Amino acid sequence: MATLQGMSLDEPHADRLMRELIQSTLHHIEQEEKEFFPKLEAANMDMAPIGLEMQSFEANLIHMQSQAGIDMHR
Repeated sequence: MATLQGMSLDEPHADRLMRELIQSTLHHIEQEEKEFFPKLEAANMDMAPIGLEMQSFEANLIHMQSQAGIDMHR
């Protein structure tokens, strides 16, 4: 992520690095959904604030993808 922050999206490696970051993030989200959230549900915690934060993060991720011209379905 630090590497991406210091580079222009026009640079040759930016697309690859952005894809790697997005894939890593999506993997992390999947892991949280399968491992972490079931534990939270068992603890009877209010997950509404966490859900709102995740929705905001997803919207930002989609925005970043569109700004970078990245199609994750290639």
